[in-house]
Amino acid sequence: MRRCRGCNIASRDNDTVAQPAGSSRVFLPGGGPVADESVPLLWGGFRLTADIDTGSGSPDGVVCALGDWFGGYALYVTEGRAHFTFARSFDVIELADGGTLEAGAHELAVLYTLGEGGTPGRMVLLVDGNEVAAVEVSGSLPLAVQHGGAGLRIGRDIGFPVSRRYTPPAPFGGTVHQVRIDAPGTSQADPAGEVRAALHAD
Repeated sequence: MRRCRGCNIASRDNDTVAQPAGSSRVFLPGGGPVADESVPLLWGGFRLTADIDTGSGSPDGVVCALGDWFGGYALYVTEGRAHFTFARSFDVIELADGGTLEAGAHELAVLYTLGEGGTPGRMVLLVDGNEVAAVEVSGSLPLAVQHGGAGLRIGRDIGFPVSRRYTPPAPFGGTVHQVRIDAPGTSQADPAGEVRAALHAD
């Protein structure tokens, strides 16, 4: 594993630069916010996995967050329950575990898969590999959640929150060991199509 100096990105592949993000990144706590351009794009499908330890006290707080309630996503714990919020410009996608996290190590994960043939996509929250919440996702996720914003934060948040369920900085009460984002769907992008779409949008 290579550690990027001056940031909290650890690359497990042969990519030694922080930008462009590519399809997979591992983020470690202890550094400053990670620039948006260094975070894999989620629109084509993703798996976000966080290895945490709740410790002996209250584990409430932000595991990771990017953006705010105008557009962004956050994995966090409130009242001992794991939550994931994805705020789009026109709606908010919410996932919440119905049970509380026991003391100790846990793997929190969010999986998003695209629908086929016009069917809705699906977003799932998993705790230790068990599905605890799921929701259908109509429409698409934005190509870029935020550009030039506060960046990805690990173990806390700053600025406006992604969800009103927590108040920044909302430091995580346990330990965040790492956050991994795998977004293989981004490799299916059509550059020519993106240019055409951008030209039509202007």
